[in-house]
Amino acid sequence: MTTIRFKLGRKPGHPDAPAEVSTAARTLALGHFLDREIRAGRWKNCLEAGRALGMGESRVQKVLMLRFLPAEVQAEALLGRREVTERGLRRMVALP
Repeated sequence: MTTIRFKLGRKPGHPDAPAEVSTAARTLALGHFLDREIRAGRWKNCLEAGRALGMGESRVQKVLMLRFLPAEVQAEALLGRREVTERGLRRMVALP
């Protein structure tokens, strides 16, 4: 199993640094990480990535879908300016 650690881009005390990183923001960052690693060839597909990280294929797919949120929503979630849950973010991405 692979352990992933995220490094925040802002130092504590910086005006744009969130006091605490939400689970939704971590999941969104994970989606971007997974996409980058799959495109780089580290894993062939969602199934292989999921196995390496101890996640199911459908969970990986749900996390990857968060990348399709509008850029403004992603930025607000990652910077802690918008309080959202992962479920709330997934609803924004859901197709009609």
